[in-house]
This record gives sequence, C-alpha cells and structure tokens, in this order.
Amino acid sequence: MKALVLKDKFNAVIDEHFPMPEINDNEVLIRVEAIGVCGTDFKLYRGEYGDAYPLIPGHEFAGIVQETGRSVQVVKPGQRVTAVHTVPCGYCTYCLEGQHNQCINRTAAGILNHGAFAEYVKVPVANIVPIGDLSFKKATFAEPLSCVIRAVERSRAKLGEKVLVLGTGTTGHLFAQVLKGLGCTVYMLGRNPFKLKIAQDQGIHTLNTTELAAEAVVADLLEQVDIVVDAIGQPQLVEKFVPVLKKGGRLIVFGVSQGQISFNYFDIYRKELQIIGTFAQQEKFPQAIAILKNNAIDAETLITHEGGLEEVRDLLSGEKPSELIKFVAAIKE
Repeated sequence: MKALVLKDKFNAVIDEHFPMPEINDNEVLIRVEAIGVCGTDFKLYRGEYGDAYPLIPGHEFAGIVQETGRSVQVVKPGQRVTAVHTVPCGYCTYCLEGQHNQCINRTAAGILNHGAFAEYVKVPVANIVPIGDLSFKKATFAEPLSCVIRAVERSRAKLGEKVLVLGTGTTGHLFAQVLKGLGCTVYMLGRNPFKLKIAQDQGIHTLNTTELAAEAVVADLLEQVDIVVDAIGQPQLVEKFVPVLKKGGRLIVFGVSQGQISFNYFDIYRKELQIIGTFAQQEKFPQAIAILKNNAIDAETLITHEGGLEEVRDLLSGEKPSELIKFVAAIKE
C-alpha cells in the first residue's frame, strides 16, 4: 500500500509498497478516505514527541471498513467509520479506575505505532465509531473535538463566564466555538488576521497581538477572566496571561510543550486559582460526532488546505503557511 513514513526525524518519505496491515480476530481494517494533519504530526516529524521510527503518523482519520477479524460481529465491511486512536491495556491501575487516557501501557495509532497517513490502517473493533452519513472531511475533526469536549467538561465552564483562548489553530477555534455555544463570552488571542477573521465571523471577540501588546491586554482584562485556555503550548506566553484570571479562575493546559512555566505561588493560594491539565480522551467521540452532524460547530470553515500524501509530506518538511488552520488529506488508492 501507499503510505507516508517517517524514517527518522526530519525524514518523511512516500513508500508506494509499504506492507499492508494484518489484522487479528478482534481488529478492523479501514480504507482511509480522509485524514487531518495535527500539530502532533509536526512534533513527530521534528523528533519532539516520541521516537518510534520508522512510523506512519496520522490519527485524525475516517474511512470505510474493508475487512473485519473473525471475532468481529458489530462492524461490517462497507461501514463508514472513524476510530479512537488510543488503545488502553484495560488492566493497569489507571484503567481499572476508569482513567484510560492515563494507561501506563497505552498504545496510540500514528504516535506509538503505525497510523493512518496510508491507504489502510488497522484498529481494535472496540475503538470503532460509526459516522453514518457524516462527510469524511468533517469526521476527521472527531478526534480533536473530542479532546476539546473533555477539556471543556473539566473546566466546568458555565453560562455567562468570560474565557480567553490563547491560540488560533484548529483546537483554539474548536475551543472558542464550543465555549461560545455554552453561552460563554469568548476572546481569542492571536497574531494572524486571517485566522482571527474566521473567529470573528463566528461571533468570537478577537485580540490581535500585532496591534495590542500583551501587557496592554493583561491590563485591560486584569482579574476579569474566568477561564484561560492554553491552546498554543507556549509556556512563556501562557504565564503572561495568568494575571487576567479572577479569583477562583481556571487555567486549562491543553497545548503540548516540554517547556517550563512560573507562577506567583501566593496568587494561586490566595485567589484559589486552579491549573487543570487535560490529556487526550477515550469516551467523547460519540459526542463529537453528534455535534458535527448537528452542525453545532462550523468545522469545514477551518479546513484551509487540502491535498494528498505528497502534500502532507511537503507540509511537514517545509514552512507552515501563515494562514494554515487545518489541512485535510484525501487518500486515494
């Protein structure tokens, strides 16, 4: 089969003859129709997130069931599906406590083992999520949206609260739309006018840091914000905006970074600030599919670039287009 393979960091190639996945009795083979490029894919390419080379990356996918294992009964060939890419072991302490995303033996398609930047991908039948008549393109948003849903639930966001979203990428926009849908007043902070305009069109307030200094934004919003969402993964930027949190405010740490961040320890104590980490998910896919089917968020507006596996390779190895929000690849045999 044709696949995009990371041979090593900074080395992505198109392999026209990569071996087809072989499924066991409880697995499903999916013919990939569409797949989104995630920020994690860039980190894998640069060697910043694991080193399981050679690796087929890609975990935001949708397609058609091609083949099922002998023990599979609830999924049929020809069915339109997506799939949860993380696979918990089911028997470690965290799994037994229901914290499957913290499984110490977890595997993850496209991150720790082969993923879906290929014509075919295999997944356990337990991870299959039917999409019905939802378009394959929109179904590629199920994974990032499900992660956002879990983060929003952990934030305990309420009607009328004020939220500051840091970042104008895919997850930043998904956070903004979901939180606005809950009745929050949402501000998005970023630098790119094109990306901010898309948010404005959705009724999101925007703050352009090329026009407003970060210090000015902080001064204007000082102790007025209920929730700050880190959807960018830049600790030095995030720590600048902690002072906008009001007493009892929550910082949602969603962006991925190995960097360090510093806080005023007394402020956390005195103001009862909460720092809430949120990592992956396992159970929110059905909710994400329902939201996408109901057009409760405008996902397709976020698709700014499209192409095939060759274009994904070029995207990973080149300079990101300034107006890139979401790249969705169509996979053709």
